[in-house]
Amino acid sequence: MKVLAFDPYISEKSFQEAAAERAEKDKVISQADFLTLHTPLTAETHKMIAGRELSMMKSTAFLINTARGGVVDENTLLTALNGGRISGAAIDVFEQEPPADRALVQHPRVITAPHIAGLTNEARSRMAWGLRSGFSVLSGERLRQMWSITR
Repeated sequence: MKVLAFDPYISEKSFQEAAAERAEKDKVISQADFLTLHTPLTAETHKMIAGRELSMMKSTAFLINTARGGVVDENTLLTALNGGRISGAAIDVFEQEPPADRALVQHPRVITAPHIAGLTNEARSRMAWGLRSGFSVLSGERLRQMWSITR
């Protein structure tokens, strides 16, 4: 599989380590069969996938948003799906959770899931360790262990 990626803030080395080819955002969007989003929600990324970007996607493409609600303009996504502009979407984050408008959730070409990635056993263990460590440091103890997170 050829992986194209856009991120203006990471190094070329990071792209190489991930076996991804750095490309401009428009190229990634227009060439992707599966466009996956991995970004925080900021003023810069709010509705970064909207009408213009959805119109650039292949009609056979799928949009996957597991990043943050608000990164995708949900109204224009629904319009793109209804018009056959893209083939489908997978979403586990919405701008409003739970979504008041159920049109995307109930769309036949949309897969939805609850945003629960932070509830894995590993994530809960790391959160608990962080809390214990924080309390220990505040009590004047030295940390005995550090997590090493690698890609």
